[in-house]
Amino acid sequence: MSKSTEELLLNSVESASRRKIKIPDLLKEQDSQNVNIIVELDLLSSLMKNLLCCKYCCSSEKIELREDLKSRRGLAVSLEIICHNCEESTSTMSSKISNKCYDVNLRLTYGMRAIGKGGAAARIFCGLMNLPPPPAKFERHNSLFLNVLKTISEDSMNAAVHEAVIANDNNSNIAVAVDGTWHKRGYSSLNGVVCATSVENGKWGNGMSGVLSIFQRSETSRKACYTQYLGDGDSKGFLTIKEAKVYGDTEVEKLECVGHVQKRMGTRLRNILKMSKGIKLSDGKNISGRGRLTLKEVDSIQHYYGLAIRKNLSSVEDVKRAIWAIYFHKLSTEDNPQHALCPLEKDLLKKCLHGRTQNPNESFNKCIWERIPKTVFVGIETLKFGVMDAVICFNDGYVSRIKVFEALGIKSGYNTERALLIIDNKRIFEAERIVNKVSLEARNKRRYLYNNCKFHCARLVKTESVDTAVQEVTNILIAAADLSIPKVSSHSFQRYKPWWNADCQTAYEKQRRLWGIFRRYPTTENLLAFKNAKANARRVRRRSQRQSWIRYVSSLTSSTSSK
Repeated sequence: MSKSTEELLLNSVESASRRKIKIPDLLKEQDSQNVNIIVELDLLSSLMKNLLCCKYCCSSEKIELREDLKSRRGLAVSLEIICHNCEESTSTMSSKISNKCYDVNLRLTYGMRAIGKGGAAARIFCGLMNLPPPPAKFERHNSLFLNVLKTISEDSMNAAVHEAVIANDNNSNIAVAVDGTWHKRGYSSLNGVVCATSVENGKWGNGMSGVLSIFQRSETSRKACYTQYLGDGDSKGFLTIKEAKVYGDTEVEKLECVGHVQKRMGTRLRNILKMSKGIKLSDGKNISGRGRLTLKEVDSIQHYYGLAIRKNLSSVEDVKRAIWAIYFHKLSTEDNPQHALCPLEKDLLKKCLHGRTQNPNESFNKCIWERIPKTVFVGIETLKFGVMDAVICFNDGYVSRIKVFEALGIKSGYNTERALLIIDNKRIFEAERIVNKVSLEARNKRRYLYNNCKFHCARLVKTESVDTAVQEVTNILIAAADLSIPKVSSHSFQRYKPWWNADCQTAYEKQRRLWGIFRRYPTTENLLAFKNAKANARRVRRRSQRQSWIRYVSSLTSSTSSK
């Protein structure tokens, strides 16, 4: 990678997905020979009749390409070229063999499991695509992938823990977020997954086991101690860790998930509404109703309760002050305060000062059930298959699946590498779009405000007639719009964005052109070029919007000034 590329990577705004995924430069140029294609056999046979001749009798009229049905092995078929003139023939299989299995059958098995399907779906897919049926022993291919995925996922988890230790100033006592999920909805599932993600880098750092086993083996298998436990309020797992004293005299600290604490506030308020239904308060009115505590107000309090914690991580007192501000704002008076509505324990708030949530755990759970849907029963081996594949994709991106093919002795191929790179780049693109959107929403209050505009309303309405004053203000607004908003001719495209100009159009066209290049050749260089063009187009649009707004506001009256 060039020096300029490294500088661009360092200077760009990183999302969590970009920090985790390291995208290699795999695609240099397209290898047209290292791809798989679907072709109709009769078309291929016609092509060969026109080009080939028998090397024994030199005849080209009676050359035939056909499939030897007796040698079919799933999607791998035996193609036979026969000369009916001299009865000579030659044959070859349509796929290579790796680990005593044909590559195309292994790819089918992996592909179906990656989208949460199995042998039954593969048979339907092959039937509708007019392909040979999948191998009869379809599920037996899982054992090959299971052994490979176990090794690759272990390496990925060890690397994730190592990154967390480095991020913690090389201190092996790190914080983890622990969460569990069941394979079957409800509480009757026999299979489940417990995961521990790093609070620092959000990567998954442990395998399938109970929470106690995860902590007990952390020192031997991960060379780290999980001294901080971020949970969702269910203290059974934490109490088990605390009673077991897995690290001897070193105690494990309990951290609270901010999201669950926020939900807990809403749940308690809704319970109060439910228990107080029909009961008259001291003022003779119900607790709910117009101007009282309604479900809409509960949602509002819950939302601002979470914001009060997230925006005041410096101390417990700051969090308390922000929460009480919500209370007094909603109550509008300090008379008869209802302390039960805001259960503030100092220890609870102290456990929230980290500002972290279990969102990475929930995201990882989603990755698992995309591969192993909860609506379909599978065995424990298939469940492990899905979990381990989810680990490598969640930690290192979809491009890490190339390692699986390499371990099985299969060449990944140009189309496979290209598809995985596009998926990872889209994941990074969407993550950064959401980050930028959240950042943009936080800046909304600072954009296009009137606080820098000094309106002299008295000068606008120097008349005794109200109708005349309204008409004067209306005329001023229309005149300002005529001056600032560009006109559209009857024969041109009518834009709904008055601030759009030639600079915006040029920047947008450049962004679209570089996006097309990146879609065809998804390399890091092309990704950076597209990102820069997108950022530049955004700057041009914002500058145009700001200038258009300033022109409009400044045109309202000669005494109006704007920044």
